[in-house]
Amino acid sequence: MQRHGRAAVPPFCGKDTPMAPTGIAPNDTLTSSEAGQLIGLSRKRIWHYVNSGELPATRVGPSHSVRITRADLLAFAQAKNYPVQEEK
Repeated sequence: MQRHGRAAVPPFCGKDTPMAPTGIAPNDTLTSSEAGQLIGLSRKRIWHYVNSGELPATRVGPSHSVRITRADLLAFAQAKNYPVQEEK
């Protein structure tokens, strides 16, 4: 498992995973589209940040799709002052 800028993180979390202060399990993963919806950016813009190394992500499968942990996305959004959308 490859990651940009950090050691690999398991893509899924179990029920015993500690919750982050936001109430979100730190290892929950998102697609680039889901990440974009959560912080109000397009999928292409998320890809730009992943490819530049600003947003850590794990590439998966033969198509090299990305998975972004919620914890990494929230840290990125806070650093860039992007508002986090409420999930429905």
